[in-house]
Amino acid sequence: MTSILWLRRDLRRTDHPALVAAHDGAGAGGVLPVFVVDPTLTASAGPAHLEALHEALNGARASFDHAVERDEASRRYAASRG
Repeated sequence: MTSILWLRRDLRRTDHPALVAAHDGAGAGGVLPVFVVDPTLTASAGPAHLEALHEALNGARASFDHAVERDEASRRYAASRG
């Protein structure tokens, strides 16, 4: 079963207790990280803050995508080794 990890403000992948719990509960289904932009937080944010958020989200996406690719490669390698 796939676990959903709702990222609110903490976009880090390392040392993230909720990510560990989601991963442990997901099994083979993996973890789907989700970030919802809260209009109440962004309404009062200036352009610099919004740009920083955009960059942080792109960095998090790349980090999570890389982890998924790495995990898939690890599974394929393990399967090929029998």
